[in-house]
Amino acid sequence: MYAIKVILQPPPAFSEASAGEGLDPLAALLSARPVPDVQHVTLRRLPQQVVAMTFVAASCLLAAEDAARSAWTAWLTCEDMKSWRLVECGGDLMLGVAAVRDEREPPSGW
Repeated sequence: MYAIKVILQPPPAFSEASAGEGLDPLAALLSARPVPDVQHVTLRRLPQQVVAMTFVAASCLLAAEDAARSAWTAWLTCEDMKSWRLVECGGDLMLGVAAVRDEREPPSGW
């Protein structure tokens, strides 16, 4: 499982809306159009962008990045999302380093 950090640029009207609104349609789209290798997506709104941590089952990081990019390209072609833009899509190396470090440490109580 790989964590892929996706940065999305919403339309200007989205940025002008209040901070608590606007992610429900995106979350509904993700639920309605699942992608086989994408296991989970966590959405976080920033002032001008949306971060979509996309968790992908893949054989390597490059395959996970390709799968995430492909999924988001497909999702953003839907009618309601055509004004959104994919800004960045890449492995979250900080999360990956933390996961590797945790694997090396035996579980507590051993």
